[in-house]
Amino acid sequence: VLIFINLNLKIQKIQGRNQISNIIMPKTHKNPQSALNSFDFLDDLRSKYDHQPVFLQAVEEMALAIEPLFHDPVDGDFYRKAFLYLAEPERMISFHVPWEDDKGNLHVNR
Repeated sequence: VLIFINLNLKIQKIQGRNQISNIIMPKTHKNPQSALNSFDFLDDLRSKYDHQPVFLQAVEEMALAIEPLFHDPVDGDFYRKAFLYLAEPERMISFHVPWEDDKGNLHVNR
């Protein structure tokens, strides 16, 4: 919650739509993929949940949205640790769905 309040205050201080988009996606990254590569602190999360691409996409998109907080010279480390704490699922329900395609091949969705 503290992360989002602080980000909101930083955005409110800036006037103009173009400047707000610069906060959310700094000009240093020409595309979102290069920005995602700069989030080394997410590597453990990526390796732990590599079987959950939708979850990882949501985490990375949120990280992009609050990226300026991670580069804060005073509290950047705190924001990175807080983000990782919030991104860790509290509980996960796992199941598999076996199914057969039209050609008779068996598949399992996890």
